[in-house]
Amino acid sequence: MEPVLSHTLKRLLPVGWRVSRTVVSTNIVNENTAPRPFHEIPEERQILFGNTINAIWNYHRCHEYWLDLHRKHGPIFRQRIGKEHFVCVADPQLVAEVVRNEGKCPSRGVLPLWDEARKDMNELQTIANRQGEYWQCLRRKMNRTMLNSVMVNMSVPDVSKVSKDFIQYLLSKGAKDGYVHLNNEMSKWSLETFGQVFYGRRLGSFTDDRITESKQFIDAVMGFFETTEELMFVPPKVARIFWKKSWKRHLDTSATIFTLGRKYVKDYMKNRTEENKSEVLDDLIFNNEWESEKEMTTAIIELMGGGIDTISNSSLFAIYLLSTHPEIQDKLYDELKRILPEDGKIPYTFLSEAPYLKAVCKEAQRLYPVGTSYTRQMPVDISLNGHHIPKGTYVIVPLYALARMDSIYLDAERFAPERWIRNISGKMEHPPFVYFPFGVGPRMCIGRRFAELDVNILVALLYRNYKTELLQETPLQVKTRLILRASTAVKVRMIPRKSYQRM
Repeated sequence: MEPVLSHTLKRLLPVGWRVSRTVVSTNIVNENTAPRPFHEIPEERQILFGNTINAIWNYHRCHEYWLDLHRKHGPIFRQRIGKEHFVCVADPQLVAEVVRNEGKCPSRGVLPLWDEARKDMNELQTIANRQGEYWQCLRRKMNRTMLNSVMVNMSVPDVSKVSKDFIQYLLSKGAKDGYVHLNNEMSKWSLETFGQVFYGRRLGSFTDDRITESKQFIDAVMGFFETTEELMFVPPKVARIFWKKSWKRHLDTSATIFTLGRKYVKDYMKNRTEENKSEVLDDLIFNNEWESEKEMTTAIIELMGGGIDTISNSSLFAIYLLSTHPEIQDKLYDELKRILPEDGKIPYTFLSEAPYLKAVCKEAQRLYPVGTSYTRQMPVDISLNGHHIPKGTYVIVPLYALARMDSIYLDAERFAPERWIRNISGKMEHPPFVYFPFGVGPRMCIGRRFAELDVNILVALLYRNYKTELLQETPLQVKTRLILRASTAVKVRMIPRKSYQRM
């Protein structure tokens, strides 16, 4: 079973284990010398249960696990899981070398569960599992729209409208004491935003109706991720027999995602007019040469399902951090009051005038990166810290761990948006290649620009008009569950500012 587990872990790492001062580790070796053999890299060994069982045992806290191991071993170490050796690096110079050598079609492994489930359903392979030219061809089609700044800016009015309605919805959901449980609500906002931007219509997420299609879609996405967690360490052939209930639920939730997703796309094409069309979806559909309608709809459905959790959790972390730092709320409010007009309409270019807002959101993503590690299979031999790394080796960059290192960031555990404001000399106070919460290079998150815009607009509209307070100022607990999620309740009360704008 070990080979299967190691194969699964290779795919798991990029999903769940992704990765001031300009001081770097003093343990970095001069790369001009002849590289030392691979086996001389410091190795993490678990004698009692072995590395494979230990990795599975520590999965939910793997973001902290990598940090502990780097504090123990230094900037580079290796760990054997099954028959595979994984190399872990946490130093700007080493990370830069990995990024520069990842290749045009970066590889990060395949999750057998998703591969097998798609075959059972007669569906196309997920873009996350695609490799090589098969991946590159689809990614190029999606890049033309998803990384187009014009398309992103055109969505500002739609994102603003949904965010304003969401804030009013939160006010209506508050208990008698005014506090609202954000963990239960953020995914509704992210799905509703997608519907407005991509389908040109609302999906009905801000209602108390328990049987809306939007709720069914959200529940299906949550169920899909839950069953992925339950089965990802189990060979699919074994899961079919001994985990029948979870296997069936995984297929059922996947089927619901595809059924509703196809319905949304079909309804859009049927009801599309010049007045209600989506410029973003039109560009994605009509400006690409899709191999089939199935390929096109699969790409759209994956964008829809993949963005719900990531965007909602990024926003939740930002609101939590601001709620525990009223002085930063006030500083943010001063900027927002200056740049946002009284009518509440957000200009297309408002982010260019909001350096502190952007700094707040970046700092939240630094401390709580939704993807906690960045993993690549090296396509060529490279040298890291004076050690030879053979072609085919998987290298892990733990983003959560990098963000918590005082050798990289001054007072790394502190929420300090100012660290992202350039100083008088125009420089940042931290080195490059330590911050990329959406990944980096050709395989970075396809929805990064839309996600950043969504989070910035929601935070801007919320804190332009309200203060937020936590019900209890207890430390936030997080777990890795494919992505980084809050494991404790985030309940906040929204208090109107004196210069409250009518939304």
